[in-house]
Amino acid sequence: NIPVVEPNRQREAAELMAGLRALPADSSTGGRLLDCIVSFHDMIRCDPRAVPRALRALSDGVLVEQANGDSPLVCGWMTLIAA
Repeated sequence: NIPVVEPNRQREAAELMAGLRALPADSSTGGRLLDCIVSFHDMIRCDPRAVPRALRALSDGVLVEQANGDSPLVCGWMTLIAA
């Protein structure tokens, strides 16, 4: 998340996020955690893709059972709170 909040690393973060957004949706725990992280980055930029991505990751409660308290999960919650 450092590239998101460091002004001199915004281009690096944008390039990385573009590559991650291009990946197909993955319902595994890792795929859901990645969706949470990408949704957080999108939320900071007021990108409308943030909320649907966070909802895709969080809507069925799987991450609460499998990754409760993990930083990426918190990123997904923060995205929904900000919405």
